[in-house]
Amino acid sequence: MQTTKRIIILANSVKHDPGRCIAGREVIGGSVPRIGEWVRPVSTIGEGELLHRHMQVTGGGPISVLDIFEVHLVSRGVDPSQPENWIIDESKPWNRVGRWPEGSLNLLAESPPDIWCQQGTKRDRTSAAYVGANPPRQSLYFIELSKAYVYRNRWNKIRLAFAHAGISYDFGVTDPLMRGRLERQGTDSSELSSLWVCVSLAPPYKGDHYKIVARIIG
Repeated sequence: MQTTKRIIILANSVKHDPGRCIAGREVIGGSVPRIGEWVRPVSTIGEGELLHRHMQVTGGGPISVLDIFEVHLVSRGVDPSQPENWIIDESKPWNRVGRWPEGSLNLLAESPPDIWCQQGTKRDRTSAAYVGANPPRQSLYFIELSKAYVYRNRWNKIRLAFAHAGISYDFGVTDPLMRGRLERQGTDSSELSSLWVCVSLAPPYKGDHYKIVARIIG
């Protein structure tokens, strides 16, 4: 089922470095576009991570968050835990066609009642057995937060603590820009306000699907 989709890039995060996980919302229509479903372009290697050769851009340049790209796709992915996956056509470059205005991020916001919570399990993960029995309708959300706390833990991992819909969370961060941001500030932690985050349910690892923050805007 070959197709071409226009995607607002909402995440470009580390996945088995130097691999990347890129995801965004589809833009449908012309002068008055409609926001469609999530799309996560994936390769056929490893866990679907994208390498440099998979992300060639017509005219060059990076794949930046909020850019809008036309991406050529071969078929839907086969992982029921990530229903947004589409296998890319590696023979065709990505075409930059526009940019989504930062002042209109509210049009992309979602308000899930919870973020893949499983009763009796830590809120930063969901068991593979549970996900297998209850495949998610989507494994990506773009949510607005009034405040959050980003910090580096004792294992040198970046994490984000926040509350959404009355539930507290603490997720690992794979946004490659956040570590550099903390280093420039000369600190191991920072309070954030008025931000947007893209959260993702990762592939299984040692029996669990971990929840990650793939992008922080704000």
